[in-house]
Amino acid sequence: MIARLLALGLLLGCSAIAEAKTLKCSWSQKQQCAPGQACRSAPLDLYAKIDLQKRKYKRCDRRGCDTYDATVQVDRAAFTNIDLPGLGLFVKIGPDQRATEVVSFGNVIMVSQGWCR
Repeated sequence: MIARLLALGLLLGCSAIAEAKTLKCSWSQKQQCAPGQACRSAPLDLYAKIDLQKRKYKRCDRRGCDTYDATVQVDRAAFTNIDLPGLGLFVKIGPDQRATEVVSFGNVIMVSQGWCR
């Protein structure tokens, strides 16, 4: 099933994601949203590495990386969806390689946007 979805992705123009084994996600914008407050800019101090074949997601900063098991799915619109079950983190990568990462820390939500290549 995944092979068919990846093949569909190739036909729809997202060959870079479908062929890539590892992607690096660099965030150009980050917002922190807390209950009862407007969202505000947050430091761009993290990046991510995604091993699609091994289904591993690494969140990295200047001190190193933490590695997590991930589920990876490609939907009908050729978006790559990555979920870290039980951790409140998911990433959506579009066919143009633009990406959004959403992470929850309690009631605070961090939304990062950028590129995964």
